[in-house]
Parts: sequence; structure tokens; C-alpha cells
Amino acid sequence: MYKLEFTLKQHTPIIHFQHEQEGATLRASEVKPKLDRYIFKRLSELGINHPEWISKASERVSLSFKLNFKKSSELLLNEDIPDGFPCFFGNMKKKGLERKHLIFYNSVLTNIESNYFELVDFIGNLICDFFNETNFGTRQSKGFGSFYPDSNSEIFLNKRYPYKNPGGNFYFSSAGTNLNNFQYYFENFKNLFSIIDLFYRALRSGINQKGKTVFRKIEIEDENYVLVERKNDFYFKPLLFFYLYNKGIQWDKKTIKEELLPKDNYIKRAPSEKEKEKIQSLRELNDCNIDFVFEKSLNRQKSTYPNSDLFKEYHNNEFDLDLYRDLFGLSTEEQWLSYNKKLTKTHAVETKTGSGEYLKRDKKHDKNIITRFSSPIFIKPIYTNGVYKIYISLKPINKFFIGQPFIIEFDNRNQTVLVTNPDFKFEHFFKWIADKKNINIEKYIDREQIDTKNIRKTLISIFNEIQK
Repeated sequence: MYKLEFTLKQHTPIIHFQHEQEGATLRASEVKPKLDRYIFKRLSELGINHPEWISKASERVSLSFKLNFKKSSELLLNEDIPDGFPCFFGNMKKKGLERKHLIFYNSVLTNIESNYFELVDFIGNLICDFFNETNFGTRQSKGFGSFYPDSNSEIFLNKRYPYKNPGGNFYFSSAGTNLNNFQYYFENFKNLFSIIDLFYRALRSGINQKGKTVFRKIEIEDENYVLVERKNDFYFKPLLFFYLYNKGIQWDKKTIKEELLPKDNYIKRAPSEKEKEKIQSLRELNDCNIDFVFEKSLNRQKSTYPNSDLFKEYHNNEFDLDLYRDLFGLSTEEQWLSYNKKLTKTHAVETKTGSGEYLKRDKKHDKNIITRFSSPIFIKPIYTNGVYKIYISLKPINKFFIGQPFIIEFDNRNQTVLVTNPDFKFEHFFKWIADKKNINIEKYIDREQIDTKNIRKTLISIFNEIQK
């Protein structure tokens, strides 16, 4: 039996569903299939075939080696993930053992065994590459479950196998992290993932820190009502918007608004209980009808902000009106808080080729339905000497997700159909971002905005490194 032993350093907590079990850490049942696939892929790329390495004892196609993990340090963190923790939403409305925890050990001892020396040797030569491109547990693409071989492992010190430093297409840093004091682990990780969350929102959805809500009286058809206006403390339109706009392409959020939101001056809706309480406490609104409240519609916003980028005309035609944001990861439900509406996206199928008519796919009976899609942006945080380097690698978009139609609707009412764009390339998008001539974050962000969370400073730091 040939062996390969090395230590894995844990760099970010893994989100674990078996947190109550002693020694809950990496599971061979998750890691081995991933390593199998990685080895098969590398063999295919090299044009090498080793049928003797295939295990005859497994029901699925797998390689003939054993893998196990043992904790080699004390448990440093086993913490319930509270609602609102950045980059994770999986604990909402869950209780007890249903709730997932953040699990963190400093290091894990890894052991690989096989009867085939050549297989063990092949694994040893690619093990750094594998862990550089792979995270584990839930929310892997956002940087949770980041492990990497320790350069002080004997297999690297004795030069048996090459040690490679981690890396990616781009990176940015998070300084001021202290993983030497276990009392601050949770707060440090929360800070790290807050920075990753800001970066991701700056790319895809934008950042909108809501400020004070203002209620004022308006008269509609000879009756007094309440206009609800939500002020923005900090607003950052996403880089995806600017990238598409510079190409003369309309991004999907504007298309959805134009297709599905009312065209009147105001949007009429029922007030929340909290809004009712606030309105009733304001003497100047006592004569208002509060069965409904009103908000500004798109038409009203156009008259208020005539020069806004949102309302500029585009020169693309109707066939270019595609889904772009969901190429960053499918979001089947979105809360549009500014409009007090829930948006849903359901994978659809055309009733007849070329008909332009679509039906929702059945989640229970249609095996081809797409309900999840991982982001092609892979984030690998690595902790070294008090600083996290957050590496960004770009993976290909799954070909089965390209050109797929989705029925989009607000509150199961108005519908429109958009298709995931077949031509978008993340390499081109990031190349555009990396050139400061295209987007200078420091000049773009309005200094006059209320920024109690230092968002401006954080974004400038992130993109200054990406744009080096």
C-alpha cells in the first residue's frame, strides 16, 4: 500500500450540517468524488488512460484510492450562523439541528492510500492545483470551506512533490485580520465575508444602503393619501450595468421594470403594519386614507431624475433583451424592497419551436428543470501573516445554462420571458473592470453620500488591487 500524507491548513470556516458530531470537518464522501473528477479531467487533457486505476468495488466510476481526514488541531469555532450573516441565507426560518454552523479547525491531517504507486504519485503532483480550484461544504463559490496544503508538510519539504502557491486570475486583500486569538474568530470571518459580499454586489446587483423613510401627504383624485419615499444613504450601481451600457446593451433589471411595473405616476399598494403605525403617529397625516399608500413609479422617477443612466435609451433591439445578472448565479426569488414586491424566475420550455409561447417547467416531474446555477466566479480566500488574499478564478459558464428561457413575474401576476444571454464572457467583463480607464471607482462614488460603514473606502481598496 502506497501512502501520501500532508497537512491541510483551513483558511475559512466550512458550513457544516453535521456540526453536532465530534470532529466534524472535511468529509471524504464529499472530497473524494471531487478529486476523482479532477483526476479524470486531468488525464483526459493529457491524453493518458489508466483503466487499472478504476475501482471495481464502487457502484459509481471512481478511482482506486482511499482518503481520510483527521483533525490535527483543536476545534476553534463551532457557531450557529445568524440570520443576516454575509454571503449566506440558508438558516432563515430554520430551528435546532436544521440550522447550519460555521466549523473551523486550524489544520486537518490528510491521508491518501492506494495499491498503485503511479496513482498516488499522480495525485501528489496535482494536489495543490486541486485545492486551489476547490472549496467545500455549502456556498463554496463564495469562499466558504477554503483549505490548502501546508507548505511545511514533509512531502513538500523533502521535495518529493512540488509545492505551488495559491493564485487566481485576480485578487484583492483584507488586512487587519487576527486569527491568533480565538475570541475574535467569528467577528473576523464576518468581516471577511462582508468584504467578499460587497465585492460581489458591486459586480452584479449594486449596493443600496437604505436611509430614512419619509412619509408625506399627496392628493390623488380629491382624496389625501400618503406617499412613501425611501431615501438612499449609499448607492452604487453595479459594474455589470456599466459594462453592458458601454456596449449599448440594456441590462435585464431595466427590461423587467419596463415590462412588469406600472406605467402610471405612482404605484399603489397596501401599507405594512409598521408603516401604518408610523403614519398614525404623524399628526400632519391624520386626514389621510391609509388603506393604501403610494410610491413613485418609473414615469415619476424619469421626471425626477431625467439624466439618470437608468432611463437612457439603448440602441440594441428586442432580441438583445436577455438575462445577464443570473449568469452570476441563478436567483429564483428576489425581494424588490423598493417596490414591496417579490420577483420569481421559473425555468420554462417553449410549447412549440419558434412559437414564442412558453410554459413553466414542472419542478416535481421535469428532470431538466434548472433551479440552481453556481456562479462561474470562484473565490478562494487564503490567510497569510495577518492578511487574507482573496483570489478570484473565472470558470466557464455551464453550457446547459446558456440560452435558457425563464418566466419572470411579480407576485405571480404579470409575466415576461427572458433568456440567459449566450454571448456573455466573464473573461471580457473582468478585463474591462481591470482597466482603470474604463471605470475609476474613486471618481465614480459620490463623496457626499452617507457612508457609516466605510463602503467607499473598502470598494476603492478592492478595485485598486484588481486594477494594478
